[in-house]
Amino acid sequence: MNPNRRSTSNDLRDTFINPLILVLELALAVLGLIAFFDIWFSVRSIKQETRKQSKFLQLMTLTALGQSLVGTTGMTQGIVDRQSENSQVLIDGDLWNCRADSKIQPDRKVRVKAVDGLVLHVEEVK
Repeated sequence: MNPNRRSTSNDLRDTFINPLILVLELALAVLGLIAFFDIWFSVRSIKQETRKQSKFLQLMTLTALGQSLVGTTGMTQGIVDRQSENSQVLIDGDLWNCRADSKIQPDRKVRVKAVDGLVLHVEEVK
């Protein structure tokens, strides 16, 4: 056996096999990247959808809770009137935004008479 001939045979085989292996490795790398980004975007969209649903459920829960507050009493935390943006009332340890038809001074007892979204409409208890 001639060692040169064997070497030439291996060189020939390496010449054909190495590019094939390189192409296969490149294809696997590209497929891996595609799979990674597909999974990443899917998980991201699921998280966003879940976040939207949870915000909706929180709003619905707060609205239902607000409706159940009609008739309850609390204490004003500042001046409450029809136009004030920061008027709040403390009811059972929770602060709620509120409005009133007439001006009510701070630290006065009020009763919830209606709910509009997350804003309580209150009146002073005399």
